[in-house]
Amino acid sequence: MTCDVTELVEQYRLALRHIWNSHFWSDPTRRQWESVYSFRTLKQPLFNALVADRLDLERGDSVFGSAFHVVPASGGGDELPFLQVNLRVPSSPSEGCWDFLKGPIHANEIELTLVDLFDWSPMGYLDLRYFVVLIKSFAKHPDKVGQHALVDVTHARVVFDAGG
Repeated sequence: MTCDVTELVEQYRLALRHIWNSHFWSDPTRRQWESVYSFRTLKQPLFNALVADRLDLERGDSVFGSAFHVVPASGGGDELPFLQVNLRVPSSPSEGCWDFLKGPIHANEIELTLVDLFDWSPMGYLDLRYFVVLIKSFAKHPDKVGQHALVDVTHARVVFDAGG
């Protein structure tokens, strides 16, 4: 069974954003790395409550997973205007040197697995505007398979494939 879970993921993204911006960043005394580490511990239980429980998934120790796929948003056509691909090999979903790969990138030529949400500065006001994805296949750029990339949330939908 495949279903669009963009709204669930958006609720999770907005909840994380609100918690950080209203309860950590808003207090100047909490603008420190210890707060970032504390905030990161909230991600898993919040994911379980807002996403996993609603999909009747077993609670895990990581957010998202291989059943969550990022696809182009239908309102913007069947393509992504660009990806920002991590140039480091092997890449990490949380750090790297990101380079624009201009599109259009059509849905039928790429497969992306959702890994996490991303913002440029963990110590600033967060928008979490990007999905961190793992490139599973990419017809035009097979050398990018296995790399992490960033996809603007405004250009994408998230689909859940219960079959894996």
